[in-house]
Amino acid sequence: MTSEDRTRCFIAIPLSETVREKVREAITTIRKDFFPGAKWIKTENLHITLKFLGDIMKEDVSCICDRLQLIADKFEPYELEMGTLGAFPRKNRPRVIWFGTRNPPGNHIELVNKVEDEMLDEGFPREKKSGTPHISIARIKHRNPVKWPHEEFFVNLFDIIPVLCVNKIVLFKSTLSPHGAEYSSIAEFNL
Repeated sequence: MTSEDRTRCFIAIPLSETVREKVREAITTIRKDFFPGAKWIKTENLHITLKFLGDIMKEDVSCICDRLQLIADKFEPYELEMGTLGAFPRKNRPRVIWFGTRNPPGNHIELVNKVEDEMLDEGFPREKKSGTPHISIARIKHRNPVKWPHEEFFVNLFDIIPVLCVNKIVLFKSTLSPHGAEYSSIAEFNL
């Protein structure tokens, strides 16, 4: 088995061009004063991850796609509203900075659970934690404490980001390069 037999994949909700552009504007506002040394994620790579699959056999892609189609057929489009700024593992020493959603609706939680169930049947372990649906916006390699924006700073920040209409899920391929990850769609499934 060679690396040509495998592909690095994840399942995600894509952002519309409008939402992506407004998220970029919000990032520009934040990066002026906060998180020096952060590596900001390219606008075209912004998304909401549902499930990271890792390196999978290329021959398994069609079974995964079949399951994603079954999932998509069971769900109607719904909306997510951005409204929080967060970090993993914690705010004072973040590794990932993200924009999170306000009160994700029950159908989003059902979608995440269904993806977990179907991928478990394909041999992918469940995520240990289910967190806030989020858009990762930056990664920080250094382990120094960082200055975190006060609540007043970003209280209006999310007003510029329109509500995201979740109307499809995508199986993405991630190709790692010296310039960062490049994401490309393998297959899209309309809700």
